[in-house]
Amino acid sequence: MPKSLRLGAPLVGIVFLLLAVFKFLTGHNWIVWLILAFLFGGFRFFFDKAEKEPEA
Repeated sequence: MPKSLRLGAPLVGIVFLLLAVFKFLTGHNWIVWLILAFLFGGFRFFFDKAEKEPEA
C-alpha cells in the first residue's frame, strides 16, 4: 500500500472518531460516526504502534 494512502485513511478515520466523541458529548446520534471511524481505520492509530515496519 502506498505510504500516502497508509497515512491518509487513518486520518479520515480519526476525524470521524473526533466527530463521534463530539456528537456523544452533545447528546446527538454518534454511533454512525463511530462506525465510520472504525471502517476508515481511526482506531488503527492507537494499535499500529507495535506493528511498525523497520525502515531501511
